[in-house]
Amino acid sequence: CDSYGLCGANGNCVISSNPVCQCLRGFKPKSQENWNSMVWAEGCVRNNPLSCQDKETDGFIKFTQTKVPDTKNTWVNWSMNTKECRAKCLSNCSCMAYSNTDIRGEGSGCAVWFGDLIDVRQVPEGGQDLYIRMPASELPKGDGKVKVLVVASVIGVISGILSIGYFVWRRSSRGN
Repeated sequence: CDSYGLCGANGNCVISSNPVCQCLRGFKPKSQENWNSMVWAEGCVRNNPLSCQDKETDGFIKFTQTKVPDTKNTWVNWSMNTKECRAKCLSNCSCMAYSNTDIRGEGSGCAVWFGDLIDVRQVPEGGQDLYIRMPASELPKGDGKVKVLVVASVIGVISGILSIGYFVWRRSSRGN
């Protein structure tokens, strides 16, 4: 993994894996034949394109313990928080990933990457969190189920409170 860009664009070098190069989640080898021959220089391409017309459908997958990509095509803001960084990345169709610039504590600052992600590595001891932009089709599906469950629970509690209030009011109205 010490060779720069060993796994090509959107590839991930994992020293403890055999072979060491893998495509990042949501990506596939640009040339499966070359990839199988351990010629990784062409790298990886997305399984599905981003939705630049409807930015709200794109999201991010968190990659932990990473050495962030080459910073040749980045933009940095030292005062932004992670939420602002995410919004900044979603507002630009060329933005492919973001991360904190200061990883101590809760983290702060914002670095965003444009274009292909080059020289990503897994770092077993340490590393940073890297949020890579994905189309909705590549995002975990469980988030929607949790939201539906929360909304249903809130509606149930409010309905219960209103029903109890109605019965108490009705009972007190009969007594007078």
